[in-house]
Amino acid sequence: MQKTVRLPPHIIPIKYNLTLKPDLEAFTFEGSETIQIKIQKPTRRITLHAKDLDIEAAECQDQWAKISYDAKAETATFTYPKPLKTGKHTLK
Repeated sequence: MQKTVRLPPHIIPIKYNLTLKPDLEAFTFEGSETIQIKIQKPTRRITLHAKDLDIEAAECQDQWAKISYDAKAETATFTYPKPLKTGKHTLK
C-alpha cells in the first residue's frame, strides 16, 4: 500500500501559476511554478510531489530552501533556515 503524500493540513494551497516550456523532441520540459499558500502554523519544511522533477530552487518569505528528495515516495522536501511565518505567502 502506497502512502498518500499531501501537503500538511497547516499549509493550504490557494492558487497555482505554472509556466511550462516543453521540448517535444526530447519529451522533457522546463518551467516554473508559483504557489500562493496559507501557512497556519510556523514550519521549516514543505514536502511536495516531485516525480521525475529536478527542482533547481525553492524560495518563500525571502528564504532559500535546501532541497532533498525521497525517490521511493516521489517527493521533494524544502527545508528553510528559519521557520516560515503564518499567513499568506508565495512559494516560488
